[in-house]
Amino acid sequence: MSADPRHIVVTQSSCNHCGTDTVEVHHQGFPEMRISGTSAQQAAEHLSKELKSELDSVSDPFHRDPVELAIADVQAFLSKK
Repeated sequence: MSADPRHIVVTQSSCNHCGTDTVEVHHQGFPEMRISGTSAQQAAEHLSKELKSELDSVSDPFHRDPVELAIADVQAFLSKK
């Protein structure tokens, strides 16, 4: 398996409270892990940290593989920026 930056979804939005433009990033395999930031790069960097943190709590190799691939996808996305 190779990393694919196309698995990273970037959505532009505005804060409901203050109207500030924000960017939301998530991995297609983990849509529940949506990270907001002021830029796609900032949000993706935070997503990478969150996925790495999640990896620390996964002990089963069957469940580690998708997290590791998602981390690789985020790194590929960041390297394109």
